[in-house]
Amino acid sequence: MTLPQWSAADAEARFGWTARSPGHGHLYRVAVTVGGTPDPETGALLDLVALDALLQQQVIDPMEGQDLNAAVAEFARGDALPTCEALAAVIWRRLAPRLADGLRLERVVVAEDDTLEGECLGA
Repeated sequence: MTLPQWSAADAEARFGWTARSPGHGHLYRVAVTVGGTPDPETGALLDLVALDALLQQQVIDPMEGQDLNAAVAEFARGDALPTCEALAAVIWRRLAPRLADGLRLERVVVAEDDTLEGECLGA
C-alpha cells in the first residue's frame, strides 16, 4: 500500500513487507446490511437474487482478481489506500444509490481474513 507522494521506504516503514511491489492479495469477504419495511405478505425485505445481482455487477465483476490500486478509481487516483475501511466506503457508494425504493443500506463490512475487517455505516 502506498500513496503517490510516498517513497518506497516511507510505505515500507508504515506497512512493512505488504507495501513491497508488486503487492499482495486477499480473498475479501463482503457483508451488507439492508433495512426497510418487510413485505406484509411474504415477510421478505428484498429479493435476494436481485441483491446478489447488484453485488455481482457493482463489486465482484469490477474487483475480483484485480489490482485494486489500478481497478478502483479512488485508489488509482491516489485519493485513498485500499484498506478494508476504504473498500467498504467504495462499496457503499456503489450500492446505496442502486437499491430499490424503500430500501436503505445500513452497513457494509469488508474482511480480509478472520481477524481483520473494516466497516462503513454511511459514505
